[in-house]
Amino acid sequence: KFKNAAFTIILLIMTMPMQVSALGFLRLMDNMHLTNTLWPLILPSIVAPTVFFFMKQYMDSSLPKELIEAARIDGSGEF
Repeated sequence: KFKNAAFTIILLIMTMPMQVSALGFLRLMDNMHLTNTLWPLILPSIVAPTVFFFMKQYMDSSLPKELIEAARIDGSGEF
C-alpha cells in the first residue's frame, strides 16, 4: 500500500514544472536567510543523489527477480 502511494507522490513531484519548485526553494532559502550565499547552489547538488538512491532501492524491491534474470539472459546490463 505504502509503496504505491510513495511511487505516486514521486511521480507527481517529478511532473511538476521546475518554476513551481524553484519558487518554493527560493522562499525556503529566504526564510533560512541563505540568499546571497553559495548554499542554495550547494544544497541541491548534495541532496540529488539521495533521490536516485531511494528510487533504485524501490526498483530493486519491486521488480521480480525472474524479470531481471530474463533481461540478463537477453543480454541487457544492470541499467
